[in-house]
Amino acid sequence: MTEKEISKQITRYINGELNDREEDLLWEEFLKNHDYYQLFETELNLTDLYRNKNFRIGKSDRHNQVNESKRYYTAWSASIAAVILLSSMLYIFSFQSETEPSSYALSKIELTQMLGSDIFRDESQDVTQLDQQINQSLSLALAGNSEQATDILSRLMSESLTDIQKIRIRFNLGILAYNDGEFDRSLDLFTEINELEVPGTADYIYENTQWYVANIYLKKGDVDQSEQLLSQIASGSGIHATKAEKLLSRISN
Repeated sequence: MTEKEISKQITRYINGELNDREEDLLWEEFLKNHDYYQLFETELNLTDLYRNKNFRIGKSDRHNQVNESKRYYTAWSASIAAVILLSSMLYIFSFQSETEPSSYALSKIELTQMLGSDIFRDESQDVTQLDQQINQSLSLALAGNSEQATDILSRLMSESLTDIQKIRIRFNLGILAYNDGEFDRSLDLFTEINELEVPGTADYIYENTQWYVANIYLKKGDVDQSEQLLSQIASGSGIHATKAEKLLSRISN
């Protein structure tokens, strides 16, 4: 807008003729150019002067002094209110502009996403014992004992495991590591899952893994990598396609 248009909008704003959207646009101009805000303050004070019906030329000096004090008080109050509003707008504008992309990533991964032995079965006794330990770690995590759950799963990593168990253990450890802020370790664990490529593994496990990796990249500040992966997810028909599209939109703005 030109300065002349700004001046007209200021007058309309003081008269209460702007809608919410027009007010927001005007305050954006104030934030961009402090001279426009000073113009607003000046017109606000002048408007207050002309609207003060008790201030009249020709009245006694005592009358004018009293009412002039009232006028200055009103103008001063309006200016203070405007300054407070401007400070609030500046804070909001600054907060929005400084929002880090990493803040849009998952703060935590729900522990209910961890995999239990009811998903995969094997008939051998050794495998059953290992599955029981995996389930024990899951129970501990859900009960708030993530550290103990991590210890059990980490010990199981050195056992003789089936490919399916390897996926379950890495998946669960990846979630626990993410929630503990160990993003490098979490990334390594989820990456290993993708490299295993075990036939018969449920699609949603790989879809979740891909979604979590995209969030890890975002947490680590690697926005380019995250955007590439999110684009792949959004272009597909998986369970996280819509969420990936929305996240892409937020970090791109």
